[in-house]
Amino acid sequence: MKSGQLIIMKTMTWGRDSHNLFDYESRNCFKKQLQTSSSCQIARAETDVNLLSLPAESRRLGPNSNILATVSQENGNFYINSEDEPLWQIVRSLKTQDGPGHVLKKDDVIKLGRACYKIKELNFGQDDSSSEQTQESEEESMNEVPEEHESGVCRICFCESEPENPLIAPCNCTGSVKHIHLQCLQKWLSYHMSTKQSDNSAVYHWKTIECELCKGTFPFSLGIKGKDHNLFQVEKSGMPYIVLEASGQGKGNAKGAHVITFSNNSTVKLGRGHESDVRISDISVSRCHAIIRFENNQFILEDNNSKFGTLLQVAKPIGMTLNSTIALQCGRTVLALSLKAVNSNLGSLSPYDTSIDEAENYVPYKRSL
Repeated sequence: MKSGQLIIMKTMTWGRDSHNLFDYESRNCFKKQLQTSSSCQIARAETDVNLLSLPAESRRLGPNSNILATVSQENGNFYINSEDEPLWQIVRSLKTQDGPGHVLKKDDVIKLGRACYKIKELNFGQDDSSSEQTQESEEESMNEVPEEHESGVCRICFCESEPENPLIAPCNCTGSVKHIHLQCLQKWLSYHMSTKQSDNSAVYHWKTIECELCKGTFPFSLGIKGKDHNLFQVEKSGMPYIVLEASGQGKGNAKGAHVITFSNNSTVKLGRGHESDVRISDISVSRCHAIIRFENNQFILEDNNSKFGTLLQVAKPIGMTLNSTIALQCGRTVLALSLKAVNSNLGSLSPYDTSIDEAENYVPYKRSL
C-alpha cells in the first residue's frame, strides 16, 4: 500500500429499533469495523453496516436500508456529512479548551433522548444592548412585523390599535382574530409561564408557545418600526441567559420554551428528575441527563452519562484530522471514525481488527443517576 490516509470506522448498532435512539448502556449491540481510503457512503441494512462506493452503488439499497452518512474526499481532505437522517455528534466525546463538553452557539440543535431543543438566543450579561444586536440581528430581520393600520380590533380586549400598544399579527390567524395588541399577547404568554428558582439560576418555562387557534409558533421577538420587542418577558437583571426552544418532535407534541438565567460559574441540570432545574417529561431522558454551565463567559453543555445520550446536530460537513476520532450517532447506530496515515510498511488492515475500539469509549454501561 502506498503512503496515504485511511479512515478506520468502528460501528455499533443497537439491536432494538426505538425512536432512532441508541442505548449507551446496552450490551445488545452489533459491532463492525470498516475502512476506506476514498469517498463512499455508509449504509445500514437492519443491523448490518457497510460501505458503498460513489455514486452508483446507492441504487442497490433495499427497502429496509438507508444511508447514514457520506465520506467525501476533496483536495486531499476527508469530510463527513449527513444523508437520509440527521447526523449527530456525541457530546460526551467532545472537549473544550478547559475540559469535556461543547460550547453552545446560537442555532445549535441539541438532543437529550428524544427531546430536541434549538438554541434561540445567548446573552452573556455584559452589555444587553450590544449582545442582543449581535446575537439577534438575523432574527430581527426575519421577524420584522409591520404595525397593523387597517381596521381591526384586538381579539383579546376588542380595542383598537394604540401608539404605545400597536396591533400586530404574530401568527397565521386571519379574519376577525388576526390582530392582537402587543401587550395583550405579552400578558397572555406570562400567564402560561412557570418559574423555578435556585440560588444560582432561574428557569422560566412555557409549556407551549403556539397560538391556540392556528397552532402557529409565536416568535421570541418582533421588530416593529425598527425596534425589537421581546414577547417572552422575564426578569433577567443583567444576568447571562440562554433561550431553548423545543422542537416538538413527535405526534401531538407542542413546542415549548425555556429561558435560563445564570449567575457567574453556575450550573443548571437538565433531566426528568425532580432535582433537575430544567425538567423534561420524557421517559427517554435520564433523571439528571445533562448540565449547562456558564464558565469563562461561555455556555458549556456536558452529558451526565445518560442512557440515551446527549447529542449535537451536525449542521455542516465535519473535516477530519490525522490521529483524531469523531464520534457520531445516526439513528440507532454509533460511528467512531479515525483518520490514520498509512505506508507500505503497514501492511493490510483487517476490516474486523479489534485493536481500534474508539466507539467503546462512549458506552460506559452504567446508569445515570
